[in-house]
Amino acid sequence: MKMTLGRYLRAYRRAAGLTEGELAYLIGHENAAVISRLESGERPPTLRQCLALAVVFGVDVAELFPTLFTEIEDEVVRLAYELHQRLQGDPSATTKVKLDLLERAMTKAARRNRRSRP
Repeated sequence: MKMTLGRYLRAYRRAAGLTEGELAYLIGHENAAVISRLESGERPPTLRQCLALAVVFGVDVAELFPTLFTEIEDEVVRLAYELHQRLQGDPSATTKVKLDLLERAMTKAARRNRRSRP
C-alpha cells in the first residue's frame, strides 16, 4: 500500500478535528492503533473500514482512498477488456448482456480518467 493512501485519511481526520481514538470508535474499533496503522500505510483498509470511513466523512470511498481506488479500477478494467475480447463472436443473448456490462464499466472508467487529467 502506498503512503498516499494514509495521507488522505489523515487529512480528512484532522480536518474533522478527530483524534485517532475517536475515529477508531466511530468505525467500530476500541483501539486507536487501527487508525494509526491505516494512516501509516502499515495495513490496507478492510471493506468494512472503507465503507465506515466514507460514512463518517460523507464522501465516496473513491474520494477517501483515490490511490487504492485507481489501482483497483485499473486492474478491473484490464480484466474486463480481456473478458470482453474472449466473449467476442458468441451471439447468445446472455453474452450480449455481459458485453454491455463490460462496455459500460470500461466507458465509465475512461470518462473518469479523462476528467481527472489536467
